[in-house]
Amino acid sequence: MKKFLKYFLTLGVAAVTFAACEEETTIPELVANYSISADASFKDYKATVKVTADKAAPEDVDVEIRLDITSTFTADQLSFPASVKVAKGETEVSATVEVKEPNKLEPGNYKAIFGAVVLGHGPVTEKVTITFTKGDLSGKWSVIGTVNGTNWDTDFAMAEGSDGWYEAQGIEAIQKAEFKFRKDAKWDVALGLEKAGNAPLDKEFDVTDAPGSPNIGLESGIYTVSVNPNHMVAKVVRTGDIVYNYSFSAPATFDDNLKAVIKVACDRPVLDDTDIAIALDAEKTTFPENALTVPAKVTIAKGAKEGTAEVVLNAEVLAPGTEYSAVLNATMGNDVIGTATIGHTTPVQVYTLADLVALMPEKNKDKAEFKGILNNILVTYVSGSNIFLEDATSAMLLYKSNTGLQAGVTLSGYFEGKVQNFNGLPEISDLSFKQEDITFGQGEVPAPAEMTIAQVLADFDNLISKRVKLTNVYAGADIQKKGEYSIYQGESSMIFYTNVNLEKGFKAGSIFDVIAIVTPYNEKKQVKIFEEAAITRLIPVMTMSDIQALCTSSTSASFAGVFEGLYVNYILSGNQHIYLEDKSGALRYYKDSGNTLKVGDKISGVITGTCRLDSGRPVINWLDTKYATIAAAPAEEQPKPVEGTLASFTDVNGLMYRRVKVENVVLEKAVSASGVVTISDETGTFPLNVRFTPSQTVPKGTKVNLIGTFDVNGGKLEIRVFKQSDVTVVALPE
Repeated sequence: MKKFLKYFLTLGVAAVTFAACEEETTIPELVANYSISADASFKDYKATVKVTADKAAPEDVDVEIRLDITSTFTADQLSFPASVKVAKGETEVSATVEVKEPNKLEPGNYKAIFGAVVLGHGPVTEKVTITFTKGDLSGKWSVIGTVNGTNWDTDFAMAEGSDGWYEAQGIEAIQKAEFKFRKDAKWDVALGLEKAGNAPLDKEFDVTDAPGSPNIGLESGIYTVSVNPNHMVAKVVRTGDIVYNYSFSAPATFDDNLKAVIKVACDRPVLDDTDIAIALDAEKTTFPENALTVPAKVTIAKGAKEGTAEVVLNAEVLAPGTEYSAVLNATMGNDVIGTATIGHTTPVQVYTLADLVALMPEKNKDKAEFKGILNNILVTYVSGSNIFLEDATSAMLLYKSNTGLQAGVTLSGYFEGKVQNFNGLPEISDLSFKQEDITFGQGEVPAPAEMTIAQVLADFDNLISKRVKLTNVYAGADIQKKGEYSIYQGESSMIFYTNVNLEKGFKAGSIFDVIAIVTPYNEKKQVKIFEEAAITRLIPVMTMSDIQALCTSSTSASFAGVFEGLYVNYILSGNQHIYLEDKSGALRYYKDSGNTLKVGDKISGVITGTCRLDSGRPVINWLDTKYATIAAAPAEEQPKPVEGTLASFTDVNGLMYRRVKVENVVLEKAVSASGVVTISDETGTFPLNVRFTPSQTVPKGTKVNLIGTFDVNGGKLEIRVFKQSDVTVVALPE
């Protein structure tokens, strides 16, 4: 038995549903092209109209037969079915059109023009014409009786021969029949036998026009009849026997009720009940023995032309997704009158991703097989062999290489594969399919659900293999190499796994947004990324030295970072110049108005701003602390002024803008106004920039203690003091 792998593969083609009022009606897909054909003319007042499809009907299709208004026949002059049905699995259906009461028609040429309408889908394009000619029998002879299946209601014209003879060929007596000759299709002149009985065969016999003369009898057979009215003689020649031609047919498939109506037909009504034996060809039949109930015979009742019976299928004993066929032989005595095949394909299992998730074995690395149809599966993310799928019910990981699949592709069709328990993750593995069995489409990948860590943990099982977006999460450790880390959000935390090394790693405490896949690992609940681009926003941990490195020109450079703590170490000039420092360095921030910072404040959290070079020195020219925390730092936490000998002050970037405390240094020049002087100690000299006017001149050689701020002048460090109280005289010169 072969597996059923036949699908309609046209992209975007599906059942069409129309909404009307409150009720929905589903119209089956028209998968075939229909045409109509017919006999060119009526024979014995009958003709056949046939509707044909180029493909087998997927289910019963109703077709209306319509007489066109351009016909010269009227509807009441013809007998034909209003509709016919192309049975499921069949490709054609026929209808018989018959001229009613032809003797009542006026002589002339007639046309019956027919069209067809496939219900639910529209008309068949072409139309067909059947012609009929009713000759004028005035002055002509004809045969009328119970011949040719008629009953004294139809004249059969006779051809005029030589020497006054008229002849009609092909006159049939199905069983015993009677007839007379008449002229003008009227009873005014009618010829019968002089004495009741059958016509003598193959010789001339006398006929009479006496009123009420006996009819001319015929035994069953086919005849040529002739009459010579001038000599009142006739002749009947038997030309053949009545042959009963039988046919046997069956639908291609069982109907929705698992029944198939088989039919035996004869080309003419049978004289008595006629039995046709039906037998299953066991060698050619692929159904199991107990799957079919087959009738032993089909009976055509006396006077009928066909008989039917039902073959019944027990589908419960069939294997799913398998194609079967039954071959039936119809016999009459020793003669086989026909063979027919009925097929059936058991439905293939239709799965959703939720169904496949439910198949996952409990034991790690175990696998469960599946074979069936998956519909509208959307590829949401691809990273190498990791292909994440979603449908309306769930999501799963497909682990398969070289598929060529991309995010946004949809798949529907027949698949075979296995569901593996991969450390608690439901994973599709060993997937196989044929391109011709799959419908590929294009869908829209939904945006990842924006959630908190707490929400992910609460709904973890329903989110497995789905994409989520986490915002403003904190790194619990430095993150760069492939591996497992902890991330935090408020009081919630979970495992963050990066499947790749990050080129731009970030430090513990960094804040970032990430689009990740929810995935378990044994008992752990985690989110995983497969590429660095999954981190959509990063606010790294920064220090003062990081800001200094950004200041490379007089053009402002932006920065945003998470700062552990910036301390206000000094404020001057009406709260406009604010000196900030941390363990890595210090910077001056110029705020033109509205400052609320105080010396000793600690700023921590997310800080954004801009910086630039001012006279070659890095400065902060804008700062935004609305996402940061500002509070007075304990005295023991606040940075202490740098202390040391003058010769030790050499690190320009490390010391710039820091507070400095020096003791017992000597003024190498008297100080009477603001300006730069030199101070010295036993290790060397250092520039001192006095930024105030002393209340009195301080003489050269004075030994002082002072607290100031490092700054840069001409590329060199100097100590700046901004108020007289920051300078204490230790000893005047002798």
